Amino acid sequence: MYVLRIGLDNSLDCFTDDRSAQEEAFAAFRYISKNPRIFQLFARLPRDHPGIEEVRVHMADTIRTFFVSRNEDIVPLEIIAHHHATATVELFRWWIENDMKYTPQAMAVMHFEMIVKSSGLVLRDSPPVGTLCDADR
Repeated sequence: MYVLRIGLDNSLDCFTDDRSAQEEAFAAFRYISKNPRIFQLFARLPRDHPGIEEVRVHMADTIRTFFVSRNEDIVPLEIIAHHHATATVELFRWWIENDMKYTPQAMAVMHFEMIVKSSGLVLRDSPPVGTLCDADR
């Protein structure tokens, strides 16, 4: 689990405010493609495994850091962040389980079209908070 946690931390802690959501997704899919053994372990975990939940929570926390709900009364940020994180984690898992048959670039486009655009309908940027990580530049 330690090796998996290090791999996940390296891939998830590199959100920057100077890259687009599609560039961020491409960086994540590229990182996964360069470290397939670590992420094959991730894909084999049961969906209720604490490691999967930890990744979802971390991703949702990152979303809550950088965005706010356009209308908290209709769709609370907590729900948007959970939905976005869960959909992203499941897309990662699907890609890994299906032998990464699409390129990281193609997956980033699909992620943007299916997940980011829908989240973008109910999210807006929060004030700039800076860069969390300079890795993968």
